[in-house]
This record gives sequence, C-alpha cells and structure tokens, in this order.
Amino acid sequence: MCIIIYKPKKQFLPDNSIVKNCLINNPDGAGYMFNIPSKGVFIKKGFSSAKALRKSLNAKLFDFGLHEQDVSIVIHARIATAGKVKAENCHPFPITDNISLLQSTEIISEKGFAHNGVISITDKKNENLSDSQIFVKDILANFSNCDFEKDHIKKLLKISLKGSRVIALDEKGYLFSFGDFEKDKNIYYSNTTYKQEKYTYKNKYMSNDYYDRFCGSVYGSGYDYNKYTGQVYGKKSNKSKYADKNVVTKCEFCDTDHQVDDLEAYEGLLLCETCIEFCENEYSNNLHYNNNVDYKEND
Repeated sequence: MCIIIYKPKKQFLPDNSIVKNCLINNPDGAGYMFNIPSKGVFIKKGFSSAKALRKSLNAKLFDFGLHEQDVSIVIHARIATAGKVKAENCHPFPITDNISLLQSTEIISEKGFAHNGVISITDKKNENLSDSQIFVKDILANFSNCDFEKDHIKKLLKISLKGSRVIALDEKGYLFSFGDFEKDKNIYYSNTTYKQEKYTYKNKYMSNDYYDRFCGSVYGSGYDYNKYTGQVYGKKSNKSKYADKNVVTKCEFCDTDHQVDDLEAYEGLLLCETCIEFCENEYSNNLHYNNNVDYKEND
C-alpha cells in the first residue's frame, strides 16, 4: 500500500502532521510533483521525512516564482511491493519510456504520474523496475500524446489500472485520475492511511529486516511486531492491528467500508474476509489484484 495526496489549485497543502503520518505509514520513500505553467511538471523524490520534503517543495516553488495555491501538487509515499527500495523507484514518475529519466530523482517533464496499488506487469530485462515504472514505460508512454478524455483511452487505461488509484499532471495542472479518492477538506487522498499515526501490518513483501526497520523507526528498537500483528504464514496474515481498532477504512478489493480490525493483510493489500475467500478460490497462487467493481473517476 502507498498513498497519494492531491492538492488542487487554489487550495493549500494539509498540515505537515498529515504528511508525516503518510510517510510513517508508507516508509519506503516519498516524492512530490507540481505543474509549472507553460513549462511542464517538476518532479523530485527520495525523501524519508515529511520535514525534508516540505522544505524542498517550498524552496522549489520559490525558485519558480510560484505559490502553493497557484499550482496542483501531488505528494506520494511508498510501500515497496515490487522493485527495490531506493530513491530512484519512488514516485512520481515522468511519463516516458526512457528508463534513466524514469529513475531520475529530480526532473522537469512534460507530464508526471503517481500510482497507489499493484499492477500485474513484469519486465524480465529490467527486474529492478517497479510495476509502476514498467506500466509507465510500456503502456502509459504510448498514450502520452493522446487526449486522456477520449472514451477509448479511458477504457484502455481502466482495464490496465483496475483496482488502482492514479493521478497525472501536465503543465496546466490536473491531467487525469482513476480510482476512488477520499476528499477531506478539499484535499484528495488515495486511501485512509493519512489519518492514522501508527498504521502497521506485515505481509509477504516485508522481510523481518524490513519490518524491524519500519517498526524500529516508529516505536524504537526492541519493538515486538508479533505482539502487534502476528506472524505471517504464506499469503495470509493475522488480523491487522491499528492503534485505534475503530478506524473505518475500505477493503482494497471490493471498496466497501469496514472497521480496520476486521480487515486482514493479504498479498500486500488490506482485504475483507469475503474478498480473501474470493481471491483464494478464484486466483489461487496467481492473485493479480484486479478489482471486481467499477470505480468512479475523480472529478
């Protein structure tokens, strides 16, 4: 699970405590992008703290003679499910098929893209790339000069991105988005991890070293993750535990609301019991996270 924060024009960014929550809950690197009118999209990434990200963002806006309410801004914080944990694999990405540009940690591009979810796509020649980078390189770059408002383009992208939440910017600001975003005080979030200060679970992608690093950074060394989440066996974990069990969030497969204590970490997603049973019955060992519901476009 990652998270996208989208701030439209004429709005202000959320309080830095919310951005901090996002980075605590999604600790594998963060980045941002904003549109530069008549020039393109500025992208910078590889941050490990909200303070450093916000300081850089303010400085870059100043460099371009911009104020935050003048432009669209996207912030992304990552949990790695494919590709190595490194600055180059952080979001956002320029929309291009050039790998060196995709992995640039600071760039001005014609268009920029951020993704929350898992895409069933691989590239055996470039195994260090994340699924998001491969999608941009092999699919989205081919549409970079298209009108994203055309119905056939929307349908093709929806098929590829089903179950994901994405957003793209161009020089004018908002370009397109797919998936249900949560609106809170005129800011859009791709899931609810911005609300919860301590959002932790363990899944098959998280090695003991990864989890110890994450929990150590939040709770201090010596934190016993077994007491909080339980050990993982195969695909399915014990129930995810939040600091507040009454927090309501969505199953990331069927998109229905549940108390977080009723959801379980399954293949890197938080799913309800019904969806876990469906996935195990229908997909067996080949779950590709394809959502089974239609999802609305974000206005």
